[in-house]
This record gives sequence, C-alpha cells and structure tokens, in this order.
Amino acid sequence: MARRYMTVRLGSSRYYALVCEEYKGGVRIVDKRAVQINGENLSENGFDRDALKGLFEGQSASEFMVILPHQDVVTGIVEFPLTDRKKIENALTYELENDVMDTPEELVYDYSLLNNAEGKTQLGYLSVKKERMRAILQEFSMIGMDPAYVVAHQNSYSGICGFVFDKDSQTGVKLIVDMTDGVLTLAFVDSSAFSFGRTLGIINPEEERDIVRNFITSTLQYYRIRAKREVLSTFIVSDDESVEYLYNLLQDVGISNVSRLALKDSIPQDIEPHFVLPFSASVSRIELTKRQLVNFRKGEFIYKGEYDYLKRQLIKYGVGVLIVVILTIMLTIYKFRMLSKYEEQLNNSLAEVTKQILGKPYDNFTTALAVIKGKTDPKNLSIPRTSAFDYFMYLSDSFPDGIDINIRTIEIGDKKIRLEGETDSFEAVDRIVGELKKNSCFKDIAKGKVKKSPDGKKIDFDLSITPSC
Repeated sequence: MARRYMTVRLGSSRYYALVCEEYKGGVRIVDKRAVQINGENLSENGFDRDALKGLFEGQSASEFMVILPHQDVVTGIVEFPLTDRKKIENALTYELENDVMDTPEELVYDYSLLNNAEGKTQLGYLSVKKERMRAILQEFSMIGMDPAYVVAHQNSYSGICGFVFDKDSQTGVKLIVDMTDGVLTLAFVDSSAFSFGRTLGIINPEEERDIVRNFITSTLQYYRIRAKREVLSTFIVSDDESVEYLYNLLQDVGISNVSRLALKDSIPQDIEPHFVLPFSASVSRIELTKRQLVNFRKGEFIYKGEYDYLKRQLIKYGVGVLIVVILTIMLTIYKFRMLSKYEEQLNNSLAEVTKQILGKPYDNFTTALAVIKGKTDPKNLSIPRTSAFDYFMYLSDSFPDGIDINIRTIEIGDKKIRLEGETDSFEAVDRIVGELKKNSCFKDIAKGKVKKSPDGKKIDFDLSITPSC
C-alpha cells in the first residue's frame, strides 16, 4: 500500500484536510474534508477542537502536515553580499533582529534560496513566533495528534511549479493569486520551486476593493525590487464568483496575462479552489521538493517522530556495528591462532636443523644464526645495554640552554656518534662540547670542521663522539 500523507489547512472559517498518496505517475488525492469552525466553541488559543477532531476521524495517513494560518507568519526577501551559508545565516539573524523581532530567541525561522550569483545571495525568509507555535502544537496534542511538518501558508505553493511551468525547461516567475476562505494570497513561484508569498485577510471584497488593489500593487513592487524579477503570467485560484473580481483588479494594476488555474488534466479528480493550497504543499512533500518547504518543526519544536526514527536507526546501526566488531575480533583471534601455530612449526623445524648442524637445538632464529656465523654460544652473546634512542636522549639533554642550535645530522653507531649542525658563535660550539663532556656516556669528543656558514650569520660545526655506555 502506498504511503499516505495528510495536509491540514487552518482556514478562517473552515479547517481543510487533504489526504494524498504517492504512486508511479505522481500524486493521487485519496480523501478531502472541510469542517466548519464554530466561533462559539473556540479554545483559549483560538481553535475549535471538535472541528479539528472531525478532520482526523477514520483517517489512515502515516504522516500529516499543518499549514499555519496566514496571519501567524512573517515573510520577506533579503539580499546579502555573501555566499558562505554560515555567514548568511548569521546575517539573517541580524536582519530579523532589527526588522522583525527584539531578540533571536522570540522566533523560529528559516529561509529558501532565491538566487546565488556574483558574490550575492537572495533568499526569502519565513518566521513565526515561538509562543504561537507552542499554542498550535498544544492544540493538536490535545486531540492526540503530532504533525511531522508545520509549514507556512505563504510558502505552500512551491509544489505547484510542476503544473504551471511547461516541461520544456521554461524559466521565469509565475504569480498565483489565491482568494479562498477569506484570504488573498499572492504567491510568486519560479521553475526551481522557490516560492514567496504575502497574504491579506478579506471580509467584504467589494467594500475593500481599494485596499485589495493597493495590496496587490505594493506586493508586486516589493517583489520586483527585492527579487529583481518580472512575472511571466498569472493564475487565479478562487470560486466562480471571485474570478471576475480578481481579473478586473489585476487588469487595474497592469497585469494582463491572466488565466484561471486548471488542474483537472494533472490530477485524477476535480479539486475545489480551497484545496489547491494543501494539494500544492502535499506535492512538495511527496515529490521530495521539501527543501523548498520551510518546516518549523526544528530546534525545541522538533518532531518527536524524528527522535523515534533516529532511535530506531541508532539501534539498527548499533547492532550492525556490534556484529562487525564481533566478527573482527573472531577473525583476529583466528589469525593469531594460525600464526602462533605456524610459528611453532617453524621453531620446531629450526630446532631440528640446528640440532643436526650444531649438535644442540635452537628454536630462536636470531640466536641460531648468530651461533652459526660466530660459533658463539648464545650465553656469550654481547647485547648492547644502551640503545641508539638512549644516546639520542642523552644528546638532547646535554645541549646547553640559551643557545640557538640547529642540528642537521645525527648518526648514532656502535663506536661513533656524529653530530652536525649550526649555532650562533665559536663560543657556543665550545659550550656545546663542554656540556657533552659532562655526560659520562660520551668518552671522547673531537671537533671536526668548525667554520662560518656561507651567509656568514652562523657557525657550522661537526663533532665526533665516542659512546661509552
């Protein structure tokens, strides 16, 4: 069975729910519901819990997403002379702190990249107050639901790009004018699925005609100035009664290429205008363009399911790592046993050979070779008491303080130690020799060539030392 996703739109007069599932050809609508809000049955956070419950009765969706009410989200477009992501995020925090909030702790926010070229970055940001986010999540918690995604009304049209752009790599910007459920939404969508929107609540369209016209004009000017892009064509999403109203307003502000958005050829069933927004958000989620959907379930509001998923993943990977570690240990033990057995066989063979040659068995190869070469009993072998590393440490400890010494060569042999380097002066060479003589492990110290370096700034020296330990 295909995975199902439920998208909830929190409207002004109704709550809307759209259940979609992914299939080979795209996105299929499974169910859609609209529940009237009872204004006399609102909670302290302004929600009708009974109406919300009605949306979820009998639903079998595995994940659901909430589209925030338009008035709860602040949007904007900014440009920074930066391309580094971390610097951009720091700059955005500063921008929001000055324009939107008093302190960065007040909001949960994120952004979508609009353009990145010539050392500059344009992005659209969306933000919501944390206090409001807590209230909304509390309402869904009260009815036993936990949304995986909480997205902005203004950002939810990013999934519509596949329906308004031709498949022949068409570029540019399309404007979606959505007037449903008492909200006018202007959403600018480009072919990369970047969407930026602004909204206006409307009670009486005819009486507020001038306000709506000014809102459309100012939003278009804002987008052109900030995004530096022009609109290719415009699509209307509304009921039949509002199409002519919107068409005339758009003509008034100079937008002529206007048509009604038709989705009938793209989805398996008809869809009412107020379901187009949640349908677009569902497409973004299902078709993995969710990078364009700014999810406010982050930070302290992170979706609990993410913890559960990570926990399951950690357990799964932990078991896998444990199995690999156990197998590695078993393989190491097996190899060690095989090597030990092989070494034992070699030692036995060596003992037999040395017994035939020397008359006495030796199971150590080094000892046997020394006896064969020198005809010497291993008890009489001379083993050095002092290693080359010991002499190296003696040399290091014997160098006097306060003198700049650059050692180029140290050769440590059984009978001679050669030390070559440079220092500041002839007196410094004498001090080095004097300090070395204090060490009982250095018997004779002979100076070799002591002369000025080619640049005349340093004194080159060459010492020959007889080790005595």
